[in-house]
Amino acid sequence: MPDPDSIHDALPHNTSGSGHICPHRQQPGLRPWQLLQRGMLRLNTQGMPLNTLLRTVLQQIEQILPQWRGTILLRDSCGHLQLAAGPPLPGTSLRHLAGLTLCQTVNGGDMPAQLARSAPYRKLAARFEPDTGWLVPLAGSAGAVHGVLAIRQRTPSAPVPQAISPLENSAHLLALLLENHAIHHQLEHRSQWYRAILQNTADGLSVIDMHGRFLEASDSLCRMLGYRQDELRRMYLWQVMPGSTPQSIRQRLAITGEDGETFESVNRTKHGRLLEVEIHTRRLILDSRPVVWSSTHDISQRKALQRILEQQATIDTLTGLFNRPTLLARLEMQLQLARMQHAPLSVLLLDLDHFKQVNDRYGHHAGDLVLAALGDTLEEVLRESDVAGRVGGEEFCLLLPGQGLHEALDLAERIIDDISELRIQSGHHILAITSSIGVACLQAGDDCRTLLARTSRALHAAKAAGRHRIVVLGADPP
Repeated sequence: MPDPDSIHDALPHNTSGSGHICPHRQQPGLRPWQLLQRGMLRLNTQGMPLNTLLRTVLQQIEQILPQWRGTILLRDSCGHLQLAAGPPLPGTSLRHLAGLTLCQTVNGGDMPAQLARSAPYRKLAARFEPDTGWLVPLAGSAGAVHGVLAIRQRTPSAPVPQAISPLENSAHLLALLLENHAIHHQLEHRSQWYRAILQNTADGLSVIDMHGRFLEASDSLCRMLGYRQDELRRMYLWQVMPGSTPQSIRQRLAITGEDGETFESVNRTKHGRLLEVEIHTRRLILDSRPVVWSSTHDISQRKALQRILEQQATIDTLTGLFNRPTLLARLEMQLQLARMQHAPLSVLLLDLDHFKQVNDRYGHHAGDLVLAALGDTLEEVLRESDVAGRVGGEEFCLLLPGQGLHEALDLAERIIDDISELRIQSGHHILAITSSIGVACLQAGDDCRTLLARTSRALHAAKAAGRHRIVVLGADPP
């Protein structure tokens, strides 16, 4: 069973004299939250029970914010909030919250950064007494809310943006894991039902001779691959396993033992569709000759869900570009490669001009349309080797490996022109925007911090000079 302390072991420990970090005086950096989220994914992948995972997540949040206490309430089948992990809420809060029904909630595009600005949750927060705190919705895919994360402390305080943002990200990831658990639970119940009907027959059974030819195949395997029984029995294993050869298949069959082995592979159906499968094989003696018995299970849905979870942890869902933690990790990797290969590396920092006015005048939905359009524009102009990410509200960072100053300026000019030509329709309004770009190239002695700082100063200089322009900064003066 996974170790519940494995998230804890990955987090830095506070060694200050007080042993506490006050969220109003000293906000933790992003690193502990990143480690928490990675640990959540790892423990979920390792199969930690849901109730243990919820308790472990609360323990680690309370280590990051020592003066605060957390409780997780999950929505039951009737839509009511029920205590799932953490201490019961004091006073009348538990009675109020447990009786509330979560119906259609605020969607991801309308959800504000601070929950106090959202009417449905402001109503909940008003009942959140006698303690003081805030409620973070466990919002998963398609805006579905599966519960709330209640954070509270005894002394009065207001939500702190530096803590709310990573809390919301962690809550979103936790909601996705809840959805993952529910899907697996449904699949398990469905699998048990089918097993009872089929008397424990596997998804796809086959018997293969040592030359790789199908001797027998179950109806379930035929349905999975789209072949009739007589068709499959005239075929060889390499005909349904793309990338394999007769020699590689026969070599693998020859080393298959009586104890068997389990591995993941890909099967091609009769109609050309690729299936991700898990295969268990074992060598048997049938009619005095060696054969290989094989059980094939379609894991395409499970693998697709795993990719979605991995993507959600690295991608900014609004723009489709990398999120800030992933972008910074890619920058560190590209910087190391540039040093090893003695190759140039350029960084562009882009900011939309007067973006706040778009939100104030036309609403946040219009702002989201602008950001999504910008993400599409950047993906169209960048090379496959380039990296783009959203690092702030309307601030974007582009990494150009192998590109020097001349190439970086050419790309920056194209981007700034393409953005100025964008016309985004929001309701009855047509929106036009401009941008400012700061450019810096890797210099001797640079690390990620100094390179980004120089790029940021170039961006500020572009904005101070009137916006809608490009500014380049070279190496810092000695």
